[in-house]
Amino acid sequence: MTLEKAGRIYPLNSSRGDSGYYHYAGNDLVVNVGDVFKIAVAHNGKTATAETIIPSPPRQLTISKNALLVNTSTPLDTSSLTLRWEAEKTFYFVVVENLEASPTPINQTPFPGGPRGQLRSFRSRPIRESRYTIRRFDLTYLGEHRAKVYKVNREYANLYAFGQQDSRNLNEPETNVKNGLGVFAGFSSEEMKFRVVKQ
Repeated sequence: MTLEKAGRIYPLNSSRGDSGYYHYAGNDLVVNVGDVFKIAVAHNGKTATAETIIPSPPRQLTISKNALLVNTSTPLDTSSLTLRWEAEKTFYFVVVENLEASPTPINQTPFPGGPRGQLRSFRSRPIRESRYTIRRFDLTYLGEHRAKVYKVNREYANLYAFGQQDSRNLNEPETNVKNGLGVFAGFSSEEMKFRVVKQ
């Protein structure tokens, strides 16, 4: 399996275990907005290829507040904060992760069956909106967090749109792979940090 940028070939190695992930072992591969990448996968005498362009990141990302105050004395805490960015006709998704080395749980006794369990990070579904609200019960831990907003390119957006189609109007799945099936896509992101603290 190889990755190509501007005529240079970067061989990809299988990551540890049977994860299905591959990586480039060098440190000289730089990814910039507007770069065109090609991938080639050879298997059983056939080669599948695809091409993608790295999109620009979300523009004018803001956060409604730098600290989310949580009230642990009530199960009806509605505290939240909102990320906003300039709208474009594509999809976005948001990844929120706790950055503390030894995070402190918001509740010493976790809510059974809570939406996020004891995860230190979560990822939203792809959205078309230019805002995303992080609510108190999306989060498990106190301390510093990072929220990254990813803008995805057309291929990924089309694949997700295919997944939302009505079962009465089925089409072939979106693909940009020649001699194969799948989507090879690029992402760009911007990030904001915030803290979760008890009132």
